[in-house]
Amino acid sequence: MFRHPFPTAIGSILGTGIRICVLIGIAWILYTALNSFDDKPPAHTVLRENRIRPSDEDNAYLGTLTMTQALKEWPNETEHPEKLTPERAQELIEANAEALALFHETAARPVWFVAPRSDITLNTVPIKPLARIIRLQKLKIEASIANGEIQAAVDGIKDLARFSTVMLSGTDGMIDFFTALSFCGAAVTLAAQAAGSGKASDDELKQLSETVQAVSPILTPAFERVCHREYSGNFSSMLAMVDQDIRNTNLRRWITRRYLLKPNRTKSLYLEHMREAIALSKNDFNREAWKTIEERQAKTIRLTRNPFIPNAMGRFSLATLTPAYDRIVEKITLVKTHGAFVEITVATERMRRRTGNLPSELAALVPDYLPAVPIDPFNDGKPLKYDAEHRTVYTVGAERTFNPSAKGYLRDRNAAHYAITLGEPGVR
Repeated sequence: MFRHPFPTAIGSILGTGIRICVLIGIAWILYTALNSFDDKPPAHTVLRENRIRPSDEDNAYLGTLTMTQALKEWPNETEHPEKLTPERAQELIEANAEALALFHETAARPVWFVAPRSDITLNTVPIKPLARIIRLQKLKIEASIANGEIQAAVDGIKDLARFSTVMLSGTDGMIDFFTALSFCGAAVTLAAQAAGSGKASDDELKQLSETVQAVSPILTPAFERVCHREYSGNFSSMLAMVDQDIRNTNLRRWITRRYLLKPNRTKSLYLEHMREAIALSKNDFNREAWKTIEERQAKTIRLTRNPFIPNAMGRFSLATLTPAYDRIVEKITLVKTHGAFVEITVATERMRRRTGNLPSELAALVPDYLPAVPIDPFNDGKPLKYDAEHRTVYTVGAERTFNPSAKGYLRDRNAAHYAITLGEPGVR
């Protein structure tokens, strides 16, 4: 039977119009919600119960604001430190001597505390200038190692480790936590370079070992604390603000509350994911276990194909604001692994000085130089592996497949992180 084309065309036009109106409505709600953020203070600037505010002289956060303001102009070529000549690196260190002196002073402050102040604008740590100061500190330490000034390098590593651990212990945000974690990793890696330089005295080796041993125990507890604060503070406050904006819209309440945002349901899903992440972070890193969580979370936060599913705005919030916990835990595990590298490097150096030989196996360091062979945090508590032919200590890595004996391993992008060569300076 012949059908007139007009009804079909009209239906298509109406369907397209309805879709456009829906998209405009969703965009307007998002715009309103985001604009409301400027009128409310960040959750992590609010004073908490049972937390005493330290004096300004003890507050490393305020010291960080001061030292980043003292940073001089940063030339573009220094964005790639490996391209710097020693002379150019020294020029930068001298030009920013004031900022580095303030870093040394700030590293001695015992508390990291963010609280409202009338004379400064608080939001978060000035990440970019702070990262540049840390890079300058690394250049200074590397120059000291190259010049044989190991005690100066040890002092610089201590400053970097102290500053990083204080920041880890006090920061509230996940971004700031990951930044501090990266600084911790830099301190441990530089300790490995100093210990493996062959120029450190026995006392300097002892100082390096003690510095590194003080870092690893705080990493997982600090991560767990930040996760809980992220839930109770920033994420919960964001949901409250979005919920209030939805309540203020002219749409019917039963529509907005049913299909756009259910704050309690969203928070429960977020907390469930965090609890799983925290539980996994206490064990050795396992990529397969993290993939299971990621797949389950992907089903929870899937939104783009159907914006009209219940709690659509809540699922969108989960998708955009949930941190990449697996990457953070992988970084924590890597820092712990580098700490084990330092222990082995120090023990090997002591053995070399006493016997003139390097160990044929890691077990040869026990018990005279090590109480036990350090475990591989990536490998279910098994000891780190040792390739005697290449004098290389290595971890199996996050994928549990890294092997320095394999052909082409030096081109592996993970080689710089997963292996250290004994009897030669530095981490490969």
